[in-house]
Amino acid sequence: MHANTTLMETLTVESGGITLRGVKTPRSADDAGERSPLLFVHGYPDTRATWSPQLEAFGRARSVAAFDLPGVGESRGVVGRGRLRIEALLADLEAVIDAAWGAEARVHLIGHDWGGALALCFASDPRRAARLRSVVTIAGPHPALMMARLRAALRSGEAAELRFFAGQLRRSWYMLAFQIPGLAEALWRRWPEALWRRVHRGGGVPREDPELAATREVILSAGIGMLGLYRENLSVVRPRLPTISAPTCLIAPSRDFALMPALYDNLRAHTQALEAHYVEANHWAHREIPGVVNGIIEAFVRRVEDAGSVREDRS
Repeated sequence: MHANTTLMETLTVESGGITLRGVKTPRSADDAGERSPLLFVHGYPDTRATWSPQLEAFGRARSVAAFDLPGVGESRGVVGRGRLRIEALLADLEAVIDAAWGAEARVHLIGHDWGGALALCFASDPRRAARLRSVVTIAGPHPALMMARLRAALRSGEAAELRFFAGQLRRSWYMLAFQIPGLAEALWRRWPEALWRRVHRGGGVPREDPELAATREVILSAGIGMLGLYRENLSVVRPRLPTISAPTCLIAPSRDFALMPALYDNLRAHTQALEAHYVEANHWAHREIPGVVNGIIEAFVRRVEDAGSVREDRS
């Protein structure tokens, strides 16, 4: 964490047989008046520490929290088969909201990578969506919409769409490699620091970023602990397409080494209020250009809280 860690208190949540650990500002959701809390959800390979620029920036004015997903960082417990299914992780998000701010709290849910995918999945569950003021995804498509977009491109037969499909397939090679039992685990154990640095630097994390100096223990937990995300959630060939009623903000990096911006083309058709921003950055945009990303989030949540609506825009 950055210097703002002095403002944080430990958050411990029991959920689904796992002890989830995180941090939150030591104030209730009511302390900032109408300013609702922000809950940040990390992706792969990461821990809650990826959000240090955002916790520092937003924690001064409102209640914020971030936590380590099962099998990662300081979270503890046996992550058995099925524990990293999306439904189980959505239950974790709800448990964290309850523990941090109470059963009646409504939050702005902000995710990156798989964290963004989980945030959109949470928002597309009508019961859980009632816990939201808004949802923000950074470099994280809804899994069902991602698959639908790729199928549509393949079926179109159009040259541009087929190039998009081929380009995304090249970027997604690791998802297929992760299906080979033991391969990813062996690579992470053999070259943890080198892989960590290569992945994050390749995704736009600045050379001087403290995240690149993570300990071997943290790296192994982030690299190995969440492989089940890819092994347990990619088998549904035709998932039900979502409807998202919560105000939604998309932050799509234009130079994302893992996800092509065209993957989000069908998000607008499945959201009732979408604000889309295509930023000049790579996959870890929230660390590469934290000022820009924080500014987008701040303006978005304020618009939601002040007017209950968002702009229809594609900046």
